[in-house]
Amino acid sequence: MEESGGFWDAIERSLARVGKAVVPLYGPRGRRVPLHGGCGVLVTIGTDLFVLTAAHVHLGLEENERGQVHAAFNGRLVPLRGRTYRSEPESGNEDVADAAVMHLDAGVDSEHLRPGAIAFPEDGAFDDVAEHTSCVLRGYPHRDAARPKAGTLTAKYHTWAGFTEDAAKVPGLPVGSARRIAIRMPLDKLVDPGGIHVQSVRPKGCSGSGLWLLDEPEQPRLAAIFTEIRGEFFVGTSVRTHLALIWKFAPEVFNPSGTT
Repeated sequence: MEESGGFWDAIERSLARVGKAVVPLYGPRGRRVPLHGGCGVLVTIGTDLFVLTAAHVHLGLEENERGQVHAAFNGRLVPLRGRTYRSEPESGNEDVADAAVMHLDAGVDSEHLRPGAIAFPEDGAFDDVAEHTSCVLRGYPHRDAARPKAGTLTAKYHTWAGFTEDAAKVPGLPVGSARRIAIRMPLDKLVDPGGIHVQSVRPKGCSGSGLWLLDEPEQPRLAAIFTEIRGEFFVGTSVRTHLALIWKFAPEVFNPSGTT
């Protein structure tokens, strides 16, 4: 990876087009400072709005907050009302895919989020993930995710940059049917919101964020949803898994006219 201002500037320019799709997720019940549980990515299929995230993020917030999950967008906490589809255990009772999709109900709340959403990648757009492709993670770590001030909620994002690697190289990564994408992330390379190199923080609280391929810098590709760190590898589940959950539980969104 080129260590030049031009490279990092290009990352910021690229993510400026998709960065608002990444939102921090909270459980605010009865708290002055909301409980930050992770992140999600806003996507649309036709007129339907979804939040892609990691299953452990949704489960954690659901268990702590009695089912009420919120997203922060433009300084406002927006309740995520609708149905949730999750992957299931398949290997030794472990949910290897760790995938969840929140299918939001139509209404005022979801319309508040819609301006940040991106169109879901078309089927096949995320199949050709070549090794050593530039890739970034953008998310909201716990330490910077909740700063209530003057009636609004502010959160500071961080961006990590690295290269894709063969997931088979990741030590101890469980094997399942879901495709996993691994990114070798040098944790000493961090870009802050101003594009400045600073000491990296660990992305604790960034599960559910997107892993974006920069093989075409003008059009960052959402390849996977970040789920865990193993050593120097950031690991995510291909968004093909999230697409499959939508196909399974809400196939009507792909055929809104109802034709056969």
